[in-house]
Amino acid sequence: MNKEVDVLQLTKDLIIGVGNHKTAYKHPSDSSLCVKLIHSEPDPDIDRELELREKCKKRLANSILLPKYYGIVQTNLGRGYVFEMIRDYDGGDLALWKIYYVIRLQEKTLLLM
Repeated sequence: MNKEVDVLQLTKDLIIGVGNHKTAYKHPSDSSLCVKLIHSEPDPDIDRELELREKCKKRLANSILLPKYYGIVQTNLGRGYVFEMIRDYDGGDLALWKIYYVIRLQEKTLLLM
């Protein structure tokens, strides 16, 4: 039996930010989510983050410091990692400097757990 897999279509207009290791996209059909694509795999950063999230799953369950992780999806650009979209206090998109700050805070929080 052949099961058809939905492929998420990501386009340049959905790009939120580009870093050294990842590009983040707005999810094309759910504004509460974002999709991160790794520039080259394997990527030790995403591997470490997912490993730490798994280790600390119980403690992170109700955390407001880290966006929720929803798993891996197939996209037209390759494998994507789906996360809760980080929003400003008024529900708007965060400025890039705020996103950078939140990412650094997440990394420090994970390392402390």
